[in-house]
Amino acid sequence: MKKINGYANYGCLAAEKIAVYTISNPNSTATVSEKISLEIPDDWEVWETAAGDTMLTAPWGWQYKADEVIGRTVKDGKDVPCLTGYDKDGKKFCKVLTCAD
Repeated sequence: MKKINGYANYGCLAAEKIAVYTISNPNSTATVSEKISLEIPDDWEVWETAAGDTMLTAPWGWQYKADEVIGRTVKDGKDVPCLTGYDKDGKKFCKVLTCAD
C-alpha cells in the first residue's frame, strides 16, 4: 500500500461542520488542520511532478492532481477521505481511503 501525506481541515468556510481533506497544503480558511497520512490503493500510482505536485494515475490510465480528486464521504456514520471524480466511462467513482498511522 502506498502512502501520501495530507491534511484533515476543520472549521473551513462554508464547511464548518465537516472535514475538508487536502493534500498539498492546509485549507486557508480552516480553524484547525491536522496532518494525516493516507493509504492509496495498490491499483493507483503515486508520483510527483517537477513542481512538487502529488499526482495519481488511476487504473484506467488517467492522471489526476491529488488535490483535485481528494474528497470526503460518509462511512459508518463518520467523515472519511476518498478519491472521487469521474472515470474514463464518465461514471462517478469514490474510492474510500484509510488513514495510516
